[in-house]
Amino acid sequence: VQGVENSVDTSFNLASVGKIVTAELMARLVADPSNEIKYDTSIDKLLPQYLMSKFTNVTAEEWQDITVEDLLRHRSWFADNYHDDPAFEKKFGAKDASLSALLDFVSTQKREKVSSSLQADPQFHLYSNTNYLLLGAIIEAVSGADYRTYAEEHVFSEMKNSGFLDYTEGKPSVAVGYKPTVGESSGVREFSPNTQSHVAIGGPDGGSAATAEGMMHFCQSYLNRVNSADIAKQAPGFGVEEEDGVLAVGHLGAYDGVSTLVNIYPKTGDVFIVLSNVAAGRPIDCQAIERTFFGMLRYRK
Repeated sequence: VQGVENSVDTSFNLASVGKIVTAELMARLVADPSNEIKYDTSIDKLLPQYLMSKFTNVTAEEWQDITVEDLLRHRSWFADNYHDDPAFEKKFGAKDASLSALLDFVSTQKREKVSSSLQADPQFHLYSNTNYLLLGAIIEAVSGADYRTYAEEHVFSEMKNSGFLDYTEGKPSVAVGYKPTVGESSGVREFSPNTQSHVAIGGPDGGSAATAEGMMHFCQSYLNRVNSADIAKQAPGFGVEEEDGVLAVGHLGAYDGVSTLVNIYPKTGDVFIVLSNVAAGRPIDCQAIERTFFGMLRYRK
């Protein structure tokens, strides 16, 4: 809120960092032996038939070809990033949105044609928010609870002042995002609230908010769960990078008035978190800040 200083207790929209919350929920479902779901399970065995039938441009054979891990790693070949569609912002921007409504909006999509050589490259992917909407639907089908309730109970309940918070109401504890504008007469760079153009609240692809303290708790829980020796197989949905022996897993988030980055360093136990309520680039460059932190870890190593 303008005039209120941010603090470690301020909740910030996570943008796409929220995807690692969905990835963590999926990891817990996969780890539960009572659930008949693995990362290599074809999603046609998990998604409701009525939902798949809404995607009129996707055949039954194509649904069979996509696994849970494909969705997590953006290898389903659904390429359309619907947040870039003006019609999406008009309908859902900064509004509380149900998962079913979001899925209805993207149901006209089709899979992109990707060459066999690119498909054979395990690093190649086509980033798409649709993947995480479908993961939300799978979480609902497997858990028997709606996505928001399941996320609140199994992740956000452990995190202070975090969850599917309304960042348009002007609450002092929830940061309003500011996007850059240019004055028509002066050309001076200014900032205006993003309360009418924010991401939809409640989506499994990035509709949640958290405090720095809450994200630290999330990251520590993750470190307690995984084995750094085999992190690539344990972290689908988290970006994995290794340079000069320093391993990092995490995610970046950016939207109008939002710039976030969370990285976990399993080998050292360090965590890097930047949550901000301004657009990516200036005045906040999360990746540049992270590179400085990375350099410190490399030197310490």
